[in-house]
Amino acid sequence: MSAPPASVAPAPRRRPWLVPVAVLVAVLAALELAGAVAGSGPSGPTSSSYATASDGLAAWAELAQRAGHLVVQLRQPIATARIDPGSTLVVLDPDQLLHGAGLRLRAFVGAGGRLLIGGSNPEAFLTALYPNPPDWDTTTSTGATPTAAGTRSLPGVARVRTAANGAWATGEAGTPLIAYPDGESLVLARRDGRGEILLVADASPLQNQLLAQADNAQLALELAGPPSRPLVFAESVHGYGPSTGLAALPTGWKIALAGLLLAGLLWIVARGRRLGPPDPLGPPVPPPRTAYVRALALSLRRVGRPGELAEPLRRAADAELGRRTGLAASASPQQRRAALVRLGLDDVQVQALDYSPGPSRRGDARTRVLALAGAVARLRTRRPT
Repeated sequence: MSAPPASVAPAPRRRPWLVPVAVLVAVLAALELAGAVAGSGPSGPTSSSYATASDGLAAWAELAQRAGHLVVQLRQPIATARIDPGSTLVVLDPDQLLHGAGLRLRAFVGAGGRLLIGGSNPEAFLTALYPNPPDWDTTTSTGATPTAAGTRSLPGVARVRTAANGAWATGEAGTPLIAYPDGESLVLARRDGRGEILLVADASPLQNQLLAQADNAQLALELAGPPSRPLVFAESVHGYGPSTGLAALPTGWKIALAGLLLAGLLWIVARGRRLGPPDPLGPPVPPPRTAYVRALALSLRRVGRPGELAEPLRRAADAELGRRTGLAASASPQQRRAALVRLGLDDVQVQALDYSPGPSRRGDARTRVLALAGAVARLRTRRPT
């Protein structure tokens, strides 16, 4: 008993699109790892807690967090945000401050909140908070010291270094806490209801560039208040908004999703049909020789006089032979036979094309006609051997 044939496992289906997808994922992972290790360059808006540039507040936010403060980045608009009155709200160098936001800030301070507001050119936004804000002026002094009131309110601060961006020319809007040698103020304090407003003429002592100089870091912690007070940075005034949907995803996730989408498009292109003109059809194929001979035999059976077909078939064979080989009609029988053999005709077909008279019996005539038909079919379909 013979053993059953061994089954052959089907060849695994190739998936050429997996290679570019794997390469793309590897590249994205490498870019994400490189970004996590090297980090991006300093950037961000002025006086934003997200900003790592020299004029940002990212260092202050990190310092306050290490000191025990709960640090919050407020991305909702101030006019509609709910802010805990037990927190310190920082609004420095805002892009703009509308009247509705000013009313919301006054209500926040009146309920017991601490508001730290100011920056360069404050007239553009302080009018939303004060009808007559204090006068602001540029200054050339880079050093400031606490006043008597400032010594009590800001313990541990003896000297402040600034970038000389500006000062309050008058102190009528509040009590000076930090002053320049010429009498102009850097920080003013004003009570409003149960809370307090701290007006800062120059935010540079709190920014990344100068936070580590003089007593600027201690000033930043004292302005934030005790660690029990959350430190809230208003980021909507720097162009940030609430993150929803895809905007809430980290940048690395967005890059990965974009890579997967690109990989899917590549897969669709790889699997889809190619568009273009239709493939040309091949040359017409003549019918099989056996079918041709069988059809001719049926015709002979119906006619009953096969000898009448011999002469037309011989003329057709002569014409095809002349076209294929270039032989003239006066060629000798030996030349004709040699050409027919080269064209692949067998002995019966060569004899059928011989001009010598043959037997006239009915059966022989039918056989010769069939041989002539086969010779014509062969001459029209075969190439010389």
